[in-house]
Amino acid sequence: MILFFIFFFFAIFLFVPLQKTMSNPTAEISLQTGHSGYVTSVAYSPDGRDLAWGSSDKTIKLWDSDLEKPLKTLSGHSSNVTSVAYSPDGRVLASGSWDKTIKLWNADSGKLLETLSGHSEDVFPVAYSPDGRVLASGSYDNTIKLWDANLGKLLHTLLT
Repeated sequence: MILFFIFFFFAIFLFVPLQKTMSNPTAEISLQTGHSGYVTSVAYSPDGRDLAWGSSDKTIKLWDSDLEKPLKTLSGHSSNVTSVAYSPDGRVLASGSWDKTIKLWNADSGKLLETLSGHSEDVFPVAYSPDGRVLASGSYDNTIKLWDANLGKLLHTLLT
């Protein structure tokens, strides 16, 4: 697991700027600050314009990758944010947390839309189905929960 995070860090935060720099030798590499904790998850919006990342400081940062500027900070989790995922249409951002919840955010305004509760332990991965109708969440409680992404209703619990 640690090797995965190390690889992921290098792939996202070092290779992408390096690739940009290699294609444009005069490009600057941006150093982003703002989190007081370590980065736990990153996700691009489906159109590739925005980048979201979760942190151990309980927040999510949104970044405009075209303009190379911060957009907003989403606060609402009471513990580490462990996973972020955009809906296929890019309108909703889902986040999982050690606080045992999944939060759904309006990706444009940053407004909290819904909090999904049902896991009895930390939530780690969150992922949308390709059509955006179902949101899956995994947890240390040895379950995967499938949620109606539009209604926030629990559809199924799978035991792992």
